[in-house]
Formats: sequence, C-alpha cells, structure tokens
Amino acid sequence: MSKERDSPMHIVRDMLVALLDKSVAGLQSRGARDPVIHDVRTELKRARAGLRLMRKCIGERAYHRENLVIRDAARQLGSARDATVLLKRLSGLKRAKGSGGEKTFGLRVSRILQKERRESRRRLDGSAMAVTALQDARRRLASIPTPQLERAAVSVGIGRVYQSGRRAFALVQQKATDARLHECRKQAKYLFNQIDIVSRMSGGHFTRLRKQSRRLAEWLGQDHDLAVLQQKIVKIASAEGLAADSREVRVWADRVRRQRAVLQRKARKLGKRLYSQRPKQIRAKIDDRL
Repeated sequence: MSKERDSPMHIVRDMLVALLDKSVAGLQSRGARDPVIHDVRTELKRARAGLRLMRKCIGERAYHRENLVIRDAARQLGSARDATVLLKRLSGLKRAKGSGGEKTFGLRVSRILQKERRESRRRLDGSAMAVTALQDARRRLASIPTPQLERAAVSVGIGRVYQSGRRAFALVQQKATDARLHECRKQAKYLFNQIDIVSRMSGGHFTRLRKQSRRLAEWLGQDHDLAVLQQKIVKIASAEGLAADSREVRVWADRVRRQRAVLQRKARKLGKRLYSQRPKQIRAKIDDRL
C-alpha cells in the first residue's frame, strides 16, 4: 500500500465505506430480527462518527447531506429497536412485593410492548429506499479525491466532538433534564465511536478514553431507555383509565426512577473524569500517535 493510502484520513474514509457496505448488506438480508437490527444500527452509528471525523475536509454541505442519509436509514430501525429494549428494561426492573393490581398492570404493559415490537417489525418495508440512498452516499464518499481528504487532521473532528460533549455534560451538571441527558449520551457515543476508530489506527492507544466514553454512553443510554419507558407507563395507564398517582402506576414509576437515579449518579462521576481535559490536549495526543 502506498504512503498516500496510509494517511489517517484515507483510513477513516475506507473504514466509513466498509461500514456502509456492511449496513447495506444487513438491510438487504431477509427477516427483521433483533440481532440484524442491532448490528445495522451499530454500523450506522459508527459510520456517522467516522463521517464527523471527515467533516472539515469534505465541507459542511457534503457532510450534512451524507449525515442525513445515514441518520434517516438508522431511524427506520429505531421503533423496532426501541420496542425490544423497552421490554428488556421492563423485565430488568426490580420486583417488589405488591398487590395483584400492580402485577396485572405490569403484564399489561409487557403485552402492549410485545405488540408494538411485532408491528414495528412489519413496518420495516422501506429499506429499499434506504439501501439506494446509502449506496449513493457510499459512492460519493469513495470518490473523494486525495487533496480534499488531506484538508484536515483526524484530531480536528475528535476535538470538536469532545468539546460538544464537555458542554453537554456541563449542562447536565447544572440541571439533569431528559433532553440534556439524551444529548450528553449522544455526544459520549460519538466520542466512543471516534476513539474506537483512532484506537484501531494507532495500535491500541487511548484505551482509557475509549473505555470511559463507552461506559458513559451505555449508562446514559440505559437512563434514556428508562425515561422512555416511564413515559410509556404513564401513557398506557391513561389508556387503561388509571390515574398517574394510582398505586399500580406509582409502584412501577418509582422503580424506574430509582434505577435512573443510580445510573445518573454513576454517569456524573464518570463524566467528570472523561471531560477533565481540554479539547486541545486531546487533539495533541491524537496527533502525536497518528
């Protein structure tokens, strides 16, 4: 392989193209099964993270165009993924001794989520358009000329995401609203996927940063799932004619709140360590290794 092809941005671009190829293959596979949905969503998230590394060198217009293509393809799988994860979160809530009404309501929530999962899988019929859009994006990205790829260092994109994550975490420290926690989770996930790419390119460096960003994204992701479940519980209760402060609803909502409190405490502690450095320090370390 030539020296030109070994440059960091070339490697990032080639990784991104490979991720889009894998996503297309998954979307074209028969059957909307949970493992397939999970794998394709994971590949598309990594692809968006890789695209962010290329943002400065490809320009804002191209970046937003390709980002929307990848985002929209992932969103088609979102409802199927959400229904599956909400069932998992519901089953993971600690069971406490309670009334028969509490148990009956919990079973009702579970049945409704199972029904939504089946319906969401049946709606996965628009993947042909997503496949075509991803293939077009793949061709455009694969044809980017070398001079354009060399306009910016990989560290620029990571520094930008790290800075966004610091800001999002600072807002959570001020007031942990659902929207702020969700934004902090997204930024931590972007950072993990970018550091994962760089770690592969640098021979395994940045292990601590990779581990911290992954764990923060996981904890905040679980918190977000529980927030959605909490809203679902209230909505189902209303449809069933139950008041939000009824015992059946209150017991399940309290279990969600307790788990969220634990996750948020751990996330705050970890976030302080993860975002303790300045973006320029992160950029310098990456430039030194690539």
